Amino acid sequence: MPFIRATLIEDALTADQKQELISRITDVVASFYGEHMRSNIWVVIDEIRSGQFGAGGHGFTTEEMRALIAGGEPALKS
Repeated sequence: MPFIRATLIEDALTADQKQELISRITDVVASFYGEHMRSNIWVVIDEIRSGQFGAGGHGFTTEEMRALIAGGEPALKS
């Protein structure tokens, strides 16, 4: 059974957005394994506290991640 984990910064997505993410991930995995596997595809969302995820040496906050998701640029702090 496929088990997929998506790790996000806490509160960067709304509950509706998380549900949509779960649905879309399930769709993609079902297209690979077959529709008969849909009920056996597990998707888990883990959330990391704001500021405890980093890329390029910068710890991203919830607000910065929301800006990225909206298509903007985060205000990186030096």
